[in-house]
Amino acid sequence: MRHCMYIVMLLMYGCQAVAEDVVVAAGYGSNLLHEMAAAMHLEARLHSLTDGVHWRELDYHGHHLTVIKTEGCIEHLGYALFTSSQRALSGETAVFNFIERYLLECDLPLARPMNLATKMKIDHVDIQCSLSSLVCTLQADTTYAFSVENNSGRKMSMHWSKGGETLCKVTFPIDYELLSGMEIQEREQRLIADLRRSTKTVPDLLPTSTEGMEQSQATGIYLLSGETYYSDDMSANHYYRMDEQGRLRLLCDPRHPLESIANLMTSTSLAGQTKVSLALDIYALRQDHLTVPLTGLNTYMLRHGCKVFFGVMDFNGQKATCMLVYKNDEQGYHHVMKAEADVGLIERTDGTIEARLTPYIPSSNVLYLFDELKK
Repeated sequence: MRHCMYIVMLLMYGCQAVAEDVVVAAGYGSNLLHEMAAAMHLEARLHSLTDGVHWRELDYHGHHLTVIKTEGCIEHLGYALFTSSQRALSGETAVFNFIERYLLECDLPLARPMNLATKMKIDHVDIQCSLSSLVCTLQADTTYAFSVENNSGRKMSMHWSKGGETLCKVTFPIDYELLSGMEIQEREQRLIADLRRSTKTVPDLLPTSTEGMEQSQATGIYLLSGETYYSDDMSANHYYRMDEQGRLRLLCDPRHPLESIANLMTSTSLAGQTKVSLALDIYALRQDHLTVPLTGLNTYMLRHGCKVFFGVMDFNGQKATCMLVYKNDEQGYHHVMKAEADVGLIERTDGTIEARLTPYIPSSNVLYLFDELKK
């Protein structure tokens, strides 16, 4: 597995020997957002906003803006092209944020080593209309119909039309660096900082009936089958028992170690005080080390749109060597973690799991990892 992780790192970053530290702008979800705010001279007004979505409260050169602020941090800044109801109905948050931010970014006097046409060519962003006319039209008329198309998990297309006539089509790759506006070093530093302060948890969503579940006649355990990834051995399965009140509860029983470890490693509340000692693979084949609550780690992944897949690589009766894949389809990346979990954690839920995490593997590269595992 260590050899596989090394190969993935080479695929992602090449053979850089030196990594430079990146200063992370406080109060902003990315350094790019901070640069944009400064270019518009809006920093003071942005910091005075309350948490929430601010639609058309601020302007830049006569064009309305959308601002999203979460826990005091500016998470999104762009032209106001999508209403709150459009966002709620579609659910394409990352796509909407990218389109709004990218169009605003193209209009700002930012320090760039290239002209706009070259930037768009390098970014593989194809906009089949005038940028200024697109912004003006959508800000004046929010009734344009739009569609979002995912092309084989590699590209996204957004198409606007009205009365059968096309206004514009924008095509761009599903690439986390592009969608987030962050380069490798910055996103990894922000991930580390976010994980270190990630103590919030959310309750596990428990089913209210056994409909759609399989029950083992031998053990009485209920299996809720989830999606699989790459093979049937990597799944989003969950295992349940019925309590004395007839309610379904996540299984956590040392008599059923593998099913319980699967629940423990993917739960947002079952793990109690269990911690994960992470060796985090980062830029230029370096590592960083941190210890985080397992429930905090899983909550962070869930809140950032990741699906969790779990598989067992080896089990000796006392310790399971596990693989977890945190898969983000919308933004085109995977986090892959190898972990060793002791059976004793099932009863104690206050120990430490040793793990190694390789973050932000592009979706187009992650299958190399699994192909290597087969050798």
